[in-house]
Amino acid sequence: EDGVVLDFVWENQRWRPGGGSRSPALLGGGTWTSATLVRRPPFEASRPDLEPLFRKFRGPPSLEDEFLPANAGLPPGPADWRWLGPWVLDSQSFGRDRTLADADADKPLTDGWLYAFDWPPHDRGYRAAQDPTSFVRCRRWVRPREAVHPSSAHSPLPAASPDPPHKDHIKLFE
Repeated sequence: EDGVVLDFVWENQRWRPGGGSRSPALLGGGTWTSATLVRRPPFEASRPDLEPLFRKFRGPPSLEDEFLPANAGLPPGPADWRWLGPWVLDSQSFGRDRTLADADADKPLTDGWLYAFDWPPHDRGYRAAQDPTSFVRCRRWVRPREAVHPSSAHSPLPAASPDPPHKDHIKLFE
């Protein structure tokens, strides 16, 4: 395989009331948890081998944890792969698998979370912000990877360009 592949993992949570409150919008009334989900696993991934990894770390593993090959999350197989960056929250596209309600399409998200009363049919119609009727939420973690060709398999850095950059193309930050 060639090219860049985008892996993703959906993190799903349900509000668990406690302390007398029945609404997540009221203070001191409970906690968000992935332990008591109904009809949804805590993590849903583009590749099944990513789900146990996210369960183990309760989210994406840290870069330090990824030094162990078992925690790297790269797919096994005939091709060698490398990550092109860390796991980040997708707060823009969500792929085509989940969408915001039309009224919330242009609203900013808080930490990438999408909210709903219950899991919407066909995953359409989430809200951008938590309100008193928000009892489930989800967010999408994404990470690009690319195939490593045998000639560059042992080189962690890309090969140097034969032409150095022109001084007008370099921006210095002070």
